[in-house]
Amino acid sequence: MQDAGRDGARVRRPEVESVDVLFRAAGGATECSRWSSAAGEVVFENCPPLKPFPVRKGKRLAPGWWWSATTGRLVHYGSAAMRLHVMLLDRDPRVSGLAAWPLELRWHGTSGVRSHAPQLMLRLADGQGVLADCTGRGELSRRQRSLAAVVGEICTGAGWRYWVLGPVDPIYRRNVTWLAGYRHPRHHGGRLLAAALQEAFAEPAPLWEGVRRVGDPLIVLPALFHALWAGRLAADLGAPVHERMPSAHSPSLRSLHHRAVATRPEALPPPGTKLISPDQPHDPLIRKTAPGHRRPAGAGRGVGVAGPGNCPGESLGASGKGPAGFVRVQQQRLFTGCGGIW
Repeated sequence: MQDAGRDGARVRRPEVESVDVLFRAAGGATECSRWSSAAGEVVFENCPPLKPFPVRKGKRLAPGWWWSATTGRLVHYGSAAMRLHVMLLDRDPRVSGLAAWPLELRWHGTSGVRSHAPQLMLRLADGQGVLADCTGRGELSRRQRSLAAVVGEICTGAGWRYWVLGPVDPIYRRNVTWLAGYRHPRHHGGRLLAAALQEAFAEPAPLWEGVRRVGDPLIVLPALFHALWAGRLAADLGAPVHERMPSAHSPSLRSLHHRAVATRPEALPPPGTKLISPDQPHDPLIRKTAPGHRRPAGAGRGVGVAGPGNCPGESLGASGKGPAGFVRVQQQRLFTGCGGIW
């Protein structure tokens, strides 16, 4: 089948029955199957990467591994944009499985055999599969739009979805990055502490006041951050975190800051993420948070957490400068240097 592209050129759309998929089986051998049948039979989220991500000279970030709280396994990433979206997907309650580079699609185009290996594959809680690519830019080139349109049709024909995940709101990104440091179950704090947090924030209350009601902040804060990551407590992560921010017991935390651009409600990406559509190459809302564009002075520079002895009425603010005794966090330092396990 063929459709007319935005530039008037004829773009060949492959039939789903003619698309092949390459993946590595449990034994490590590479297998090739028809996409139409493998999409419903193969558990791609358990497949290892087809190949490691390359190390490119001059890049500030080398490939590394992310420990997933969703699966309890390591997920490979090859770029800063990919690592960011792996983190957001790991926190998304709809995601039950996550894998990096587990498959490659192949089909016949006008110029011969074409192929594409999506960076991520995720399994939603309802069993549906999603393929995703990550980018730090707010718009796609003509070639990228054409490829995204073809891959989207291939996925739709098999009952899957395809996302192109773009820039993330900077304040939301820094807040979730901080909470990700407490995603491991060791920060849960136990049943008694978890129940005390649920009781303290049964009604919306300032973060610091609820913490002081529960007990020692040095013990309570890690459990509180873990509860915010896991969604057992709710807060507006689209605003700078401070000790007076309202927090409450709510299972819908991860949908509080949803700014996705999508044509269908069921196709929404993770909270805080811009979904780039092949039919919308330019979106002014995306460019506001795209790299290289100026943000308001001080926006999202740091997140502060009140320490013992601080006055609950004092706020760190968006500038990252607060009263003496505050623990100031420059979030961009959390994931610096060459690759590794985070």
